Amino acid sequence: MPLLRPIRRWLAALAGAFVFALPAAAEPALWVIRDRDSTIYLFGTVHVLRGETEWLSPRIEAAAKASDELWLETPSASMDDLRASLAPLVKKHGIGAMPLTSRLTPEEREALDSETRRAGLAPHSLEPFQPWFAALSISTSALTQAGYLRDAGADAVVGRMFADRGIAPKGFETADQQIELIARLREQEQLPYLRAAFGARDRIGPGEDSMIALWLAGDVDGIAGSSVASIKASDPALYDRMLVRRNIAWTRQIEKLLAGKGTAFIAVGAAHFAGPDSIQAQLAKREIRAERLN
Repeated sequence: MPLLRPIRRWLAALAGAFVFALPAAAEPALWVIRDRDSTIYLFGTVHVLRGETEWLSPRIEAAAKASDELWLETPSASMDDLRASLAPLVKKHGIGAMPLTSRLTPEEREALDSETRRAGLAPHSLEPFQPWFAALSISTSALTQAGYLRDAGADAVVGRMFADRGIAPKGFETADQQIELIARLREQEQLPYLRAAFGARDRIGPGEDSMIALWLAGDVDGIAGSSVASIKASDPALYDRMLVRRNIAWTRQIEKLLAGKGTAFIAVGAAHFAGPDSIQAQLAKREIRAERLN
């Protein structure tokens, strides 16, 4: 199901052995907004990458070094920070009203047991939780075992660049707000994400690699035509909640930054810069032009 691929990526983010044949000039997309006394760089990221993936171009590195402020989706760039912020939220949002297996068919119970064991978790350890958290646990394990790591992701790499200069990231959202995007769904609405996680480790490589290839090439139209379009076509309400509303809210914050002074670097998921409702499109509605630099 096309919708579930981007959801799995998002869930894992809360949590390259491949060599791509790309033109020498290809690099992930970067934009800039300027006025008389402000410069804001906009960089679309991939939250999990293989450690061997090379993507940091001189242009992106120079933009980061020129910036004195970093904005991420949440203030948690590293895996350690993410775990620390996630733990109390799991207790708040992740405990189910009834055992997880009571919502599943016998076949799905077998799949859950198999995935729990393949993830290296204790038997029945996911039983108390809501489907979204079980899906998160399984998907994160699948991504990790396939070599995709949060700490190798572009957000984490950029975060470390700023941390080396003593600059802590700011966040457009709190971890609580991000978790609520999926946790607010009724438990029956969460079940498709859990079902999609069953067997994910056997499918995850090709889907992730194709999306990462588009990102590495700076192919924003390709990302719009795959990940973004699939969410919009499959579930317009989810598209509105996950992308449109957040893009609008983040654009308001960008407008405030532009009204101030200095140089800021904004790094959020690449899907937020793709498609007709992208951050650039929302900025254009406010007569703010984002110039593509590569």
